[in-house]
Amino acid sequence: MFEVEDYLIEVMGKRLRHLQKVVENPSNAEVMRDYFSKRLNRIIIDYLLRENYFDSAKIFIDETGLKVILFENVRSIV
Repeated sequence: MFEVEDYLIEVMGKRLRHLQKVVENPSNAEVMRDYFSKRLNRIIIDYLLRENYFDSAKIFIDETGLKVILFENVRSIV
């Protein structure tokens, strides 16, 4: 059980560091582009998972290099 909690803490820390970069550099185009790109990719992954396109979501996750916290849990349920 602690492994899952440790993993979630690590993920939240990464997200907070990412948001801190955005807050510290609102005029930096590179940081903003990275922020909105990751946000859009997460929205697309969320849509694919909600519509039961698990294989497509897995491919998209692998291509973008993003980690999705619940993907493995959702995949094992189906």
